[in-house]
Amino acid sequence: MLTILPVGGALAQATQPAEPADELTRLRAENAELRRELTLLKAELAELREGQEALTQEAEQLQAETRQLAEEAEKLTEQKEQLAEEKQELQELAGVATDGRVADDAEARIKAAYDQAANRTAHWIEFEEVEDTERTRDAYFIAVRAEHPGEEPTAKTTPTVRLTVFAQFSGRTHRGKLPMQVVIDGQPATDADAGVPVIAYNRDPRTTRFRNKTTDISDERLAFDLPPELFDQLQTARDVTLALGRIRLHLDRDQVAVFRALGKRVEPAE
Repeated sequence: MLTILPVGGALAQATQPAEPADELTRLRAENAELRRELTLLKAELAELREGQEALTQEAEQLQAETRQLAEEAEKLTEQKEQLAEEKQELQELAGVATDGRVADDAEARIKAAYDQAANRTAHWIEFEEVEDTERTRDAYFIAVRAEHPGEEPTAKTTPTVRLTVFAQFSGRTHRGKLPMQVVIDGQPATDADAGVPVIAYNRDPRTTRFRNKTTDISDERLAFDLPPELFDQLQTARDVTLALGRIRLHLDRDQVAVFRALGKRVEPAE
């Protein structure tokens, strides 16, 4: 016969469920904590969204300002180019040459030739009239010639540069063969006593007779070899005066630019 015994003791207490009221209280406490955390997260999210929106607005504003600045810079560049063109046009109308045009004109006046027999290349300008600041009745002209060995200049060779002065109807003005003094940008570029010596002197005798008076109207030609350091100075000069005794020859802007153009011709290619 089956006998059913009553459950009791520790086993009975372990298998008894928790009180419903205690479990509900715990769950309500956990729920309240979760709600509080959720509220904090929502507040943080709202704050982040506000910050993101502010950053987006600031970025859009900066982009707009950047576009505006770029447009203004483009307009200013256009205005600058327009003003430069207008300035050049005004200078052209006024007869004032720009640096670019002066350099181009000087380059265009230079002639060049290669002597195969001598294996030398020459670059030169023909005689051009220069202003005599003493305003004598004689006309003065200068020519410049630069030579270097071979067809192309090299760093191992130094070009020779000769400046020739042609005095028309000067008679015997330069028969003393005085050295040439050079003044660059208002400062003496040569020794006051030595100057640049005359390398060659030629005179084409010619006279004229008027009322039983004979006048010497010979042409004179003087050649000067420019030292390398003087040639370098002339290439960066703005104003140049050549002094031959009492004669002062002032080179204009176009004639000074010739030294820069010749310098570029005889410099070795990099």
